[in-house]
Amino acid sequence: MKSTEREDAIRLANRVLEQPHRDPDDDLSMLSRQFLRAEEALKSIVCAFCGKESPRGDNPAETMATHIAECEKHPMRAAVQDNVKLRAIVRAYFVWQAEEVNELMPIDLRDAVIGVLGKDEIAAILADEVP
Repeated sequence: MKSTEREDAIRLANRVLEQPHRDPDDDLSMLSRQFLRAEEALKSIVCAFCGKESPRGDNPAETMATHIAECEKHPMRAAVQDNVKLRAIVRAYFVWQAEEVNELMPIDLRDAVIGVLGKDEIAAILADEVP
């Protein structure tokens, strides 16, 4: 829905509800209320886990990602933190392996890590290109 169409629909819904003798339970009144509630709901994002309401902004995905990083109740926060820790472990291991002793890490474990992450991702982790 274009901006002008949305604004026209909002004005029309408000005009319907402002009519003094209109039955509040008729179909058009109920539809107008539902439309205005839905329109209001689109203006913000509400976290299902903590209930915090954030303005939608220009980039809702970025708004949610920022909130997830801060929300102590959001389950994705733990996953993101675990991902950061695992990347640090992979980086530390491969740097240690390259600098110290290659024989201490079993080859099958090293190959399993390479198989799961892939050489390109390991290279990116080692280059600090990935958070």
